[in-house]
Amino acid sequence: MIHYLALRGRSFEAFGVHVIRLHRLLEKKQPRPVQLTADTIGDELIAGLPAAAYDVHTHEGKRSFAYFSTACDSVRKFYAEHKLGPVKTLGAVVFHLEGRHLYQQLEWEGRRELVCEGWKVGHSAHGFENIEQVNQLQAIVGKHRAELNQARRRIVIEKGGT
Repeated sequence: MIHYLALRGRSFEAFGVHVIRLHRLLEKKQPRPVQLTADTIGDELIAGLPAAAYDVHTHEGKRSFAYFSTACDSVRKFYAEHKLGPVKTLGAVVFHLEGRHLYQQLEWEGRRELVCEGWKVGHSAHGFENIEQVNQLQAIVGKHRAELNQARRRIVIEKGGT
């Protein structure tokens, strides 16, 4: 299974690059499952699906991110200052913000450091120039997730989705 994930994942956002390394790390660290807190904003139902389902991998999600990047003042100012592509960078940040609240997560000593290292290595693949931009946008979006859902509702319900 690890071999399959590593090979298949290469074509999906470089996921396969990290599979074997993570597998070896977990063998040594003895991970334990941890129950996470619920994500009331990401779990909000929009057209019968959780809001988090409208992400950078869906047509509606991309349109929602594009709208949100201009409708939210703080996000618009960030992009005016940094000249980054909003859909790809927002997609990465929102994926991690909403992914924090999945039902269970593996926890082990050094997990946080590994996640931070992954961001440092992968930030440029998502269109960021440096890790500080990632942290700044993540803080901004974290404060304005209700507005992101408002953008999602506008695109999916009011505009009729596709």
